[in-house]
Amino acid sequence: MQKMLIIEDLSALGQISMVSAISVATIMNVKPALLPTIILSTQSEGFGAPVSLTLEQWQNKAIEHWNSLEQEFDTMMIGYIGCISGVQNILSFLPLIRKKKLVVDPAMADQGSLYPNLPLTYPSMISTLCQYADVIVPNLTEACLLAQVDYANDSLNQSKLNQLVDKLVQRFPSTEIIITGVPLANKLAVVYVNKQNIASSMIWSVESIARHFYGTGDIFTAIVSACLAKKMSTKKAVKIAINALELAVKDSAQLTDHELLYGLKMTRLQEYLLDIEGNELDIEGNEIDEK
Repeated sequence: MQKMLIIEDLSALGQISMVSAISVATIMNVKPALLPTIILSTQSEGFGAPVSLTLEQWQNKAIEHWNSLEQEFDTMMIGYIGCISGVQNILSFLPLIRKKKLVVDPAMADQGSLYPNLPLTYPSMISTLCQYADVIVPNLTEACLLAQVDYANDSLNQSKLNQLVDKLVQRFPSTEIIITGVPLANKLAVVYVNKQNIASSMIWSVESIARHFYGTGDIFTAIVSACLAKKMSTKKAVKIAINALELAVKDSAQLTDHELLYGLKMTRLQEYLLDIEGNELDIEGNEIDEK
């Protein structure tokens, strides 16, 4: 069985971040290994300032123990870290971990703004971390921060999107790039840039909904990472993640704003991933553009 190392926050309330990633890995028959970056009493939005506990000393001792056991991971995914010292610590131990592929979700911002309590220097540190990744999975806001361009959600067109992709490719030339939450044709799209720096857009079948669905990035990155652990292509992994999240977003659209703070409804998403695991379904994608 393949193994996936999950490095992100553990929010103690709801099914956000590491909690949802564990669920995805388990359903897809990938053994999860856990290295929490920080323990939070709640997620960072909607509940006020969470009580937090950093775990850097424990992380270092856990990695030392794993290395003594010669543990190796098929994929390693990094999500929300939450502080500069945490990023610095990950950069220090990154070369010590035996892994075949590194997936980084530069979880730091959404809808044009940094997450609460993150310093303005945080994007620069995350950009350094992304230099080591095989795959990065920013949302549109994070992609703009990494590329050092202005956020342009309302005025985004194909020309501006191409410019954004060009800047990201320049900064991360050997990295596969997956930009989520891109508004195109009145719907949401995911833009995938392969190792040959060719970009293609895969559109969701659901229309853009003017609500915030917490935890979608966590789940998307977890699905992509689990698929890569199972040696699927990145493009197929993206298609599976899109299909799965469409189900969760549709089911969660009926929740109240307060209920959404706890994460997505995942029942049909989980059933879909079980079908993928059990039947090796052929995944179709709806590509709308290539650059």
